[in-house]
Amino acid sequence: MARMKVYYEFGHKAMHPITMVVSFKIGELNWHKDAIYLPLIAPFQSHMLNEMNLSMAITVLLEDLTIHPTKTNYIGLYLPRIQARYEQLIDIHFIEHFIIRLADVEEVMQADVRRYFPADRSMNRDS
Repeated sequence: MARMKVYYEFGHKAMHPITMVVSFKIGELNWHKDAIYLPLIAPFQSHMLNEMNLSMAITVLLEDLTIHPTKTNYIGLYLPRIQARYEQLIDIHFIEHFIIRLADVEEVMQADVRRYFPADRSMNRDS
């Protein structure tokens, strides 16, 4: 089961959500699927951007994102495109983390998803 964290940075006298990290256990992700869909339902674990220390992480680009055809507030990751970009560089079966810019999620969802991650939120790591 995917675990999601949101990383914040301090700016303009408040905390702003910048990046979402989706984490899996090694071998947990089924690369034979066309897409995986993740709910954008808070709360997520919150951390400061400078605390990000990930091994076996890859970046998900805007063109890798999609929306669920029938469910609202679900973001999809198109796995064949991600796999094609990285399979010559690393063994994708050892990937543990996807790094996704929240600005890209907003663009795909055509909505302000940052409302799910309030800027004045306390940095509660147990959420």
